[in-house]
Amino acid sequence: MTQINTRFKPLFLLEVWHEYYGGVCPDIDFTVPQNTAGILRGTGLLAKAVEGTLHVLYRSDEAGPPPVSAAGKTVRIGLVVRDPCFANITEGFDPVAGALYYQNKTAAEALDDPPAKVVLRNVDPELWREGAFGVVDIAIAPGFTTSAPRYQVRFKARADNLRYYVVVKGFSNGDIDQLAVQEQATGSPGQPDEVKFQKVTPAELSADEKSRMDILATDGAKVLLFKSATAVARRERSTKQIQLMRNTEAVIERLPQPGKDRGTADLIVQLSKSNF
Repeated sequence: MTQINTRFKPLFLLEVWHEYYGGVCPDIDFTVPQNTAGILRGTGLLAKAVEGTLHVLYRSDEAGPPPVSAAGKTVRIGLVVRDPCFANITEGFDPVAGALYYQNKTAAEALDDPPAKVVLRNVDPELWREGAFGVVDIAIAPGFTTSAPRYQVRFKARADNLRYYVVVKGFSNGDIDQLAVQEQATGSPGQPDEVKFQKVTPAELSADEKSRMDILATDGAKVLLFKSATAVARRERSTKQIQLMRNTEAVIERLPQPGKDRGTADLIVQLSKSNF
């Protein structure tokens, strides 16, 4: 009796890449509707998510071609957010404005960019009921079995103007006037990505900024607002070292930066004599 060894080989891979993480995003789950599940069963394909990447595999007997070809079929994959903070770190993420629809129509080995926006309830009611924010349709080409393409859905990190509300108690006006916020440069002076901060004067305050400062100014506290001149992209592990300075001395060597759990980039810093 002849023994046939069956193993699985990659047909294609799909990953969600996010600038915030600098790599594969762990906040997204993959799901397939029933119609696609039927295609997978009928063609002997296997879909398996491993560390944020969806691997679609085909069955290969003795390293030969698949017993049943999936060429010409379209595999549909839904993208579902599993972390409610995803919008806080993602530029322009707004599922209410339409679901993202990705296809590989222009080139078989790459997703069309930018994706279309569709009313998901009309395109795929099943994925809509599952709460998907995106749909990926991969049309399988014959060459996939010899060279498996790797598809990427890419997201840019949300960027905000940082606002540091520095709440000061027990200091003279002279001491307060010496305070500033600046980034500790890691390269040459004036490097392109160096963040500059300015102290916001009372006349420059927006209504929201003034309201927040009024709330913080209790028990004789004085409140200063330092705002970045440019928007700063959020990072899981930021390399920026932003400091609170008094003249040339770092009073606080590493100020907090907004993480994924913060909906705004408004940060409150309490300053007391113990910092000196």
